[in-house]
Amino acid sequence: MPIKFLDGDFHSYNKGQPVGKPKPSYGTFPTVVELSNGWVARVSVPLPDKIRLAIDVSDEIYSSGFGGLSVASWVKQTGDHLKGEPCNSQHLNNAYNPAWEYPYRFVEMGLGKREAMVRFEFRRPTKQSPPRLWITTNPRKLGPEGFKTLVAMLSNAEGPFAIKPLLQSAKVTMLDVAVDIVGLQTSDLVIFHPYVGKRQHYVGADDVLETIYLHRKPFKSKPAGNAFVKVYDRRRERIAAGKNAPHGATEVTRVEVTSRRKHPYNAFSKLLDFSDPFKGLKVGFVCDQNPISRDWLSYHALTRTMKPEKAAQMLGLTPVQQQSFDEALQVTSNPLVAGKLSWAGWSEGVQKTGLMQLLLAAA
Repeated sequence: MPIKFLDGDFHSYNKGQPVGKPKPSYGTFPTVVELSNGWVARVSVPLPDKIRLAIDVSDEIYSSGFGGLSVASWVKQTGDHLKGEPCNSQHLNNAYNPAWEYPYRFVEMGLGKREAMVRFEFRRPTKQSPPRLWITTNPRKLGPEGFKTLVAMLSNAEGPFAIKPLLQSAKVTMLDVAVDIVGLQTSDLVIFHPYVGKRQHYVGADDVLETIYLHRKPFKSKPAGNAFVKVYDRRRERIAAGKNAPHGATEVTRVEVTSRRKHPYNAFSKLLDFSDPFKGLKVGFVCDQNPISRDWLSYHALTRTMKPEKAAQMLGLTPVQQQSFDEALQVTSNPLVAGKLSWAGWSEGVQKTGLMQLLLAAA
């Protein structure tokens, strides 16, 4: 016998939308979308959420006062500099052992209003690569003030870095880009990508869907590729960490895309021209994809964890109904996040976080 689900959710979409304070700024959330059930969603520009720069260590990136040093000596003096004046007040952590070939493995510092971590990591050479310096940070947390401090540190005439050749030779080996949707929670969204292999869903103790991971399709002997899309409840994440929710009672869902960049398509100086990491991804409101009904909402929920054919059988759907629902799962109407649509605001996101300051220093 067919079964019915989600009576409560069905009725909730016909009620007023909870709205809290503070409201999102129009600068960061320029897109206002009116949804089919009368609700409203605010969508942010894409913001760089994590970036890792890889720089080959050679005389070219040394400042004039550090010229002629061996790599090991440069690493030692660079680590000492980052731990000492004028940087020591922001020092967070380091791994140091004078017996190591490179005495420092890493030095971590906290910069900006939020003391966002900037990690300087010293990588030994391998058969495939020379010695490298990795610089990793979260631009969204670091902010304009933090980047101002970072540029000043890298530009310090008494420091170990020649900032311009350092940044001109830098490669972006990892980039996370995030878009926030204010007004909707994770379970309200239909998420589609043509290259998804495995999916992971995390449900909170109160049985509310909090996080969805999308993994790439498996390659040869690997069971599944790395997770490259993460969709999660930003409001719940903040509350669980003991912090204020970003917009009070209003739901906030973050859509985060991770891309691994390779030569010759990863020069930091070409950051604004990077290819679209949202390509293929489509995220939309569940009520916008198909006329709202218990069967559609139930099918959407069930297909997160079972094959569509089994979900259709459980619900007693006709072939025509299932075909209509399968098309809706591909987000054919009113996407909130999608390739081209979301990436169009990339330069604005780079500007707002302050990352543009680092780009200008490389010019």
